[in-house]
Amino acid sequence: QQQQQQQQQQQQQQQQQQQQQQQQQQRCSLPPAPPSSSAATMRPPAAPGPRCKPVPSAATLTIKTEYSRSPPMLSEEPTSSIPDLEFDGDTVLCRVCGDRASGFHYGVHSCEGCKGFFRRSIQQKIQYRPCTKNQQCNILRINRNRCQYCRLRKCISVGMSRDAVRFGRVPKREKARIMAAMQH
Repeated sequence: QQQQQQQQQQQQQQQQQQQQQQQQQQRCSLPPAPPSSSAATMRPPAAPGPRCKPVPSAATLTIKTEYSRSPPMLSEEPTSSIPDLEFDGDTVLCRVCGDRASGFHYGVHSCEGCKGFFRRSIQQKIQYRPCTKNQQCNILRINRNRCQYCRLRKCISVGMSRDAVRFGRVPKREKARIMAAMQH
């Protein structure tokens, strides 16, 4: 049963990876909108060319999965060491929802929204209502607020650390230590 759960988690990760790749490809293949249209402010500038970097296909993508048995975790959750996909050549994406990452928060590149959500969830010890969709919600920027249960699970599964939630800033030395630990 545990092996089946691990296989299901790996399949879910692969599906999420493929969806992120498709989103990245769509961003890179959108024709630029005319400046007078309101859509120009709604979507990122993504003309094909040097600004969009190719995303590796699922066949060439290697996934390294590590399982942790640390006490703060609710259950064994895989943490992936897949590098963050780049948005336009120099902007890193949030590992939880795919929005622009504002920095390295709680051990993961994440946006302000997911950073705050994770911090509030941990500090206030919030117990979210279980997911009504079989705990398989796809967390994206446009729908990340729909299922808090799955969003918190994804925060934990991509490697956000409950131990890193504190009331001050994470010192540079500790941040470097966390990064080094994630690379191994």
